[in-house]
Amino acid sequence: MSHAFVIKDVVDTLSRGEPVILPTDTLFALSVDATSEKAVSNLFEIKGRELEKALPVFVSSFEQAEKFFEFNDLAMKLAKKFWPGPLTLILKLKGKLAKNLSTSEKIAVRMPSSSLIMEIIDSFGKPITGTSANSSGNNNIFDYQELLLTFKDKVPIIVKGEIQNNAKPSTVIDYSNNTVQFLRVGSISEDSILRLIS
Repeated sequence: MSHAFVIKDVVDTLSRGEPVILPTDTLFALSVDATSEKAVSNLFEIKGRELEKALPVFVSSFEQAEKFFEFNDLAMKLAKKFWPGPLTLILKLKGKLAKNLSTSEKIAVRMPSSSLIMEIIDSFGKPITGTSANSSGNNNIFDYQELLLTFKDKVPIIVKGEIQNNAKPSTVIDYSNNTVQFLRVGSISEDSILRLIS
C-alpha cells in the first residue's frame, strides 16, 4: 500500500470519527480526532481508561500548536529545541478541542518526529490524540501482531511499523505555572532540559 494511500485512508477514518493505530517515534499510538467528543469517548472505552486520566494530543506544526495551546517563553524554548521529538509539554488549552480530553484546562502536547504522522495531521488539519495503543494498566505493546490480536475488532486501521522493544516513551514536563515539573523522564534526560533552561 502506497504512502499516499495510507495517509488518505487514515484521514478518511479519522474524519468519520473512528480510531486508528499509528507507529510513532516512541510507541504505537491510538489516535482519534482530538476535536470530537464522540471520538474521544469511544477511545476511552476502547482503552478501558478512566475518564479522569487526560489524553495527550499530537500536533504537526508550531502554528497549529499555538492555535490550540498557550505557550510561555520557556515552553516555547523547550518545544523549539526538542520538537519534533520525544518531549511532551503540559500546556493550557486556548483553542476548541474535545472537552472530555481532560478534566482540567491543561493538555499534554507533543510533535512526534514521524513524517507519516506529521503528514496525516497536516492533511487532517486538526490535532489527534497520541495515547499509547494498549489497554489501560497493561504494558505497552511493541509487536504489530500483538496489536492486531488486541485491537483488530475495535480499530479499523492499524498501520504497520517497527518499534524497538526497548523504546522509551517521551519525557513529560509541566511548565504551565512557571516552575518545571518532571511528570515522566523518558527519552530526554532531566539534565538536557535543565541545561537548556538554567
